[in-house]
Amino acid sequence: MQAMGTRGRIAPLMAGALLLGACAPSSPFAADDPADPALPVAATSYASPFAGQPRFATVEARPWRRTNDLVRRLGGPAGHLREPAEADDPATGGGNARP
Repeated sequence: MQAMGTRGRIAPLMAGALLLGACAPSSPFAADDPADPALPVAATSYASPFAGQPRFATVEARPWRRTNDLVRRLGGPAGHLREPAEADDPATGGGNARP
């Protein structure tokens, strides 16, 4: 019984709010024509997403044959070309041995 009484009091308030909202103008700029070139527009700005990135330094090119030989001696780009025995031997620089 109490719920019906509450619903009965809220319904007229809701109807009044809807009627009041219908009387309000839809937009303060409703009379402005979007195709009118004389209308003022907000200023725009652009900021590059890379503006805060550091610049890369130019590195000196190395002779490619000597670099390839060095990489081969080290066991490939990530050490994948080493034999399994060499890969685990700390003396040859393999494995996870730390100084």
